[in-house]
Amino acid sequence: VTSKCTLRCRHCYNADKYFQEQNIPELTPAEAEKAIDICAQNRIQHMHLLGGEPLKRPDLFDLVRRVRACGMSISLTTNATLLTGDICHKLIEHEVSPIFISLDGVKKETSEFIRGQDTYDLTLKNIKLLQDEIKSHGSTTEVIISFTVTNHNKTEISLLPGFCAGLGIKQFNLSCLYEAGNSCNKKQYLQYEIPEVVDELEKMADILQTMNPAPKIMLELRPRFTAYLNRRYPRQKSIKYMPDYSRCMAGAPLFYMEANGDLHPCHATNNAKGKQAQREGTLNFTKTNVLDYTNTRFETSPYISTFNAIKTSNYKKNLETCRDCQLIHDCDPCPVVYYDNTDVPERD
Repeated sequence: VTSKCTLRCRHCYNADKYFQEQNIPELTPAEAEKAIDICAQNRIQHMHLLGGEPLKRPDLFDLVRRVRACGMSISLTTNATLLTGDICHKLIEHEVSPIFISLDGVKKETSEFIRGQDTYDLTLKNIKLLQDEIKSHGSTTEVIISFTVTNHNKTEISLLPGFCAGLGIKQFNLSCLYEAGNSCNKKQYLQYEIPEVVDELEKMADILQTMNPAPKIMLELRPRFTAYLNRRYPRQKSIKYMPDYSRCMAGAPLFYMEANGDLHPCHATNNAKGKQAQREGTLNFTKTNVLDYTNTRFETSPYISTFNAIKTSNYKKNLETCRDCQLIHDCDPCPVVYYDNTDVPERD
């Protein structure tokens, strides 16, 4: 596994509002370039740009060039609404790959429930634009659909293989919901029941068995889904899921950087549960900024060190759900969220 840093760009309504309320400045172009240099010094090999929407940052391609000059590979997640022919050309030219397109519904009304009005048609139009540019340049740039599974869109999981094939997309990712931004306001509509999602995954798998070639799927859900589908469909190569993809990589080799340069082991440490762990003394939340690491390593931060200590402890053995589970070595229920719990919500 390569060391990786995810860098969040602040450009979306929710992120901008948060930064304004907290009076938090965004890294200047010069500071952002210095942050990239420091990441390279910390042996980071890959950088992934997150949003908000990273394409809104005016100096995006200056930063991309800096990442490439430091010898790192780079990928990006976008909603694709801002793609133009020129932007597509630059993404291809600078070998930004994979390019993850966030799309949370095969049907227009489903997608726009999360992504906002008038985004669906524009996203599909720009996916085709990007695909055409990749083809015209003879590029190997990968385009991957990122589909976050929720209660609102779960019935469209089985539509994804045909939908992606129609777009010329060779891979799609199914992931769990991360409570941030707009999703926090719609939480009651988004949480799903596990048996219902299993039913929809089975429908998807049945369809994949009839397709040749079939798109590949990365299932970034809990291992219970992956283990079951591997047993249920042992001969279907497109649905060979890896349970250990659910292993926690946060705190090394993966780090998470906010748009202001604050460095975290992962997203979870920077949300409500992380703040609770700080208050309870479980997690040392001595805040550090990436610019503080000119002559030191990320792992030396007390914040990251205490997180790694929790992660490598025996906390899973105290979880009633995990103690006797055959997947205990392939799964890491979030150490920040579940460290002091006796159970995790997937028990049944």
